[in-house]
Amino acid sequence: MFDAIWHDQQSRRDFFKACASLAAISFAIGHAQEYGKVDPREASYYRSLADGRIKCLLCPQGCTVPKGRRGLCRVRENRNGKYYTLAYGNPCAIHLDPIEKKPLFHFLPGTTALSIATAGCNFSCRYCQNWQISQTGPEDTI
Repeated sequence: MFDAIWHDQQSRRDFFKACASLAAISFAIGHAQEYGKVDPREASYYRSLADGRIKCLLCPQGCTVPKGRRGLCRVRENRNGKYYTLAYGNPCAIHLDPIEKKPLFHFLPGTTALSIATAGCNFSCRYCQNWQISQTGPEDTI
């Protein structure tokens, strides 16, 4: 019975070709994290202060960040008097969601919307639905 199924559905050559393809794909995925890293980019909306400190002007928190430290959002870092964003080009979640899930409830019903998220947030909402990514830095999300 097994021999009849094997020959009817797939040859050995096709089977080994499929196995080799899967092995190559799994190898590539395993090494994709090394090649997909984006270097930090200099941030916008900040002012340099004395002693290498930074005054962040992006949100109402107005963090004053010393050298080598991060702001409250965990995604902007002071590196020797320059402010860098660690979230640029580094999404931690990409989804196709139904449009009804968004605030656009009656806009093109039945379609999808692309949702992109990066780590970090400057709020600490008690019932945040995205707390796993909003309360961590970019290096802690995969």
